Amino acid sequence: MQSQQEWTQISIDMSAAFDLLRPHLFHQIKSTPPALMNLLMDFLTSRKLFVQYENATSRVDEINVGCVQGSVLGPKLFALYCKDLVNNLPKDVHITSYADDSYVTIYSESMDELKTKIETTLDCHEKFLDGIGMVVNKAKTELIVFNKKDPPSLELTNGVKSRESIKALGLNLTYNLKWDSHVSKTIAKTSYLINKVRFLRRWIDQDTALKIITSQFFGTIYYGAAVWLTSQLDSTSWKKLYSGHYRALRAAVGDYKRKIPKVVLDIISKRATPKQSANYTTASMAIKLYNGTETRLGETLRNRCYINDRHPKKGIFFDNSKYKIGKQSFANNCIFLQMLILNGLVHIVTTTLDII
Repeated sequence: MQSQQEWTQISIDMSAAFDLLRPHLFHQIKSTPPALMNLLMDFLTSRKLFVQYENATSRVDEINVGCVQGSVLGPKLFALYCKDLVNNLPKDVHITSYADDSYVTIYSESMDELKTKIETTLDCHEKFLDGIGMVVNKAKTELIVFNKKDPPSLELTNGVKSRESIKALGLNLTYNLKWDSHVSKTIAKTSYLINKVRFLRRWIDQDTALKIITSQFFGTIYYGAAVWLTSQLDSTSWKKLYSGHYRALRAAVGDYKRKIPKVVLDIISKRATPKQSANYTTASMAIKLYNGTETRLGETLRNRCYINDRHPKKGIFFDNSKYKIGKQSFANNCIFLQMLILNGLVHIVTTTLDII
């Protein structure tokens, strides 16, 4: 009987990461052209700092460490600065980084072996960061072990314990890879916005209120939707999404006594429902995979779908699969979006429905 493979993810937090970047260490990056290196040094060194309060001004100090936070170039420079990290970790681990956020994924055949791999990886990680002047914030280092049933318990020698959920780039990941916790926390976090809009509705018109709801409420609710907003959500999560959706729309249009039917609300607000947003998100991903990616999933889609060339204006995708597939499958969602695009119905997305 084959043993079950255990896998985990570690979230590594660096203290004051951008402020500790050492410009002189960029010279160790051999792949950087000299002309570009000179530009980088001009950007990172000889920066000035002073504090002014009313008519009083402090002395001017020079800063030769750190990177300008909030700049377009900052995250790219930080990624370049830490690019050798992957070569200093064990070969059988995977790391995903965005600026100073790093997530390490480790696989193993047993919990004991997994613990050993985690501690070895963390040690290599910390030594590399220490060598480039970075400091790991162990108090904010998070560990999660994925499992379909019960949350596994794992404690490292440095005191880090596994959790049932962690936050990764704004998304709440749970040990069983379900999204009910993420949906609940996001809905709870955005509830106050609805009350704010109801208050502001005294002085702003409906169109302005809808813009606020779209940018602040829906923008937060559907953050990362390409990852979690799928047909795999449980019924409770769907109910919470729909409840929050219509509460927000009622606040925007001033329907505090819930007299307007939901269908009419959709027409008035011109906003997509959660499931329409899910269909669009899945379909747009499928179109990208179908048309331009050299991946196994993209190849599967190309093998299972084709365009009816006899009716190029309609351009409907046909399912070429030997097996029956569900309504939320990639192939059927390809049909959904491609019919909209090639029949000139894109206005459903751009004007009739404002999909985040």
